[in-house]
Amino acid sequence: EHLVSNGQMRFNLTAPGVQTKASGDAFVASDRIGIYVTDYEGETPMPLQVSGNRANNLPLTFDGAAWTPAKTIYWGKGKSDVYAYYPYLDEVDDVNAQDFSVALDQNEKGDETALGGYEASDFLWAKAAGVAQTDGPVTLPMKHVMSKLTVKIVAGEDYIGSLPEDASVQLHSTVTNANINLETGSVVKDPYSGAQSIMMKNLGIKSFEYALAADTT
Repeated sequence: EHLVSNGQMRFNLTAPGVQTKASGDAFVASDRIGIYVTDYEGETPMPLQVSGNRANNLPLTFDGAAWTPAKTIYWGKGKSDVYAYYPYLDEVDDVNAQDFSVALDQNEKGDETALGGYEASDFLWAKAAGVAQTDGPVTLPMKHVMSKLTVKIVAGEDYIGSLPEDASVQLHSTVTNANINLETGSVVKDPYSGAQSIMMKNLGIKSFEYALAADTT
């Protein structure tokens, strides 16, 4: 979290054992999260909109110790709702049905400038409802909104030798496109996008996994 002064919002984000660029259980330096902040009118929360909120898809960047927003967010006089999601999207066209696709090659490696295929497919979301400046830092416990499928390869009774280290698994007939509601964190598959095949991420000789955008067809 970062220091607060003059009514600035500060944030405390926690990862749910998430695999980001380089870590299996925490956020790492250069991870970016999108933030929305909406205000209350009295005791009534205002709906999340594409624009016109207190904060609109503002990126927060982690340096390994603190989350720094692209520009300062200030508290209003009353309560606010704060929404967070990961990975950051440069453009959000519809906060109630944002297009999102999991990667077709989830074994693709990431680097310092881009997430790997699996990490980019692992969508996270959190909401802090009815928070105010007197509550201190905004706590945002991120959670997975996608499903995860793990396939384990086991040698049969008649198999002789060791399993190949370069084995690969493809999952066919899968809906990879979905619409995500950033206000509720719900995901609905896009039935019109067609079925695709996914190269699964290799977690070791015997285990593969991938992020499922929605139901298989």
